[in-house]
Amino acid sequence: MPYLAMLLLNLSGHPVSKEITDHGYEVTEPSDPLQFDVSSASHLAGEVERLMGIFIEGLNPAQKQALLVGKYVILPPGLAPAAIVTVAYLHGVTGHFPRILWMVRGQDQEFHPIENPLPVQAVRDAARARRFI
Repeated sequence: MPYLAMLLLNLSGHPVSKEITDHGYEVTEPSDPLQFDVSSASHLAGEVERLMGIFIEGLNPAQKQALLVGKYVILPPGLAPAAIVTVAYLHGVTGHFPRILWMVRGQDQEFHPIENPLPVQAVRDAARARRFI
């Protein structure tokens, strides 16, 4: 089955700029913005799991294949605990950590992507080599 060159899961709740699509990403995002119950840790974790399950189920076969082979990046939710749970969820369903993209506000007051996504799996692999336990 063919897979996409690079899939971008926009989970930020914000629209992406043309600059993102110019980088060659195929952008997909939930049809409804992710909204989390942040009243407790268990509510947040449960909401992220539920919403990510619905989101991933709605992906087409090529997009699901891109997830499985690591050909994707995420633009995570802005709420740090939700972002961490999202990364943990994606690791659980794919077996590896995603690359993380983020946007910064430029002098023109527009949001622009950073040059290269953060390779979380590579960070994990390097740390694993220094494991002391």
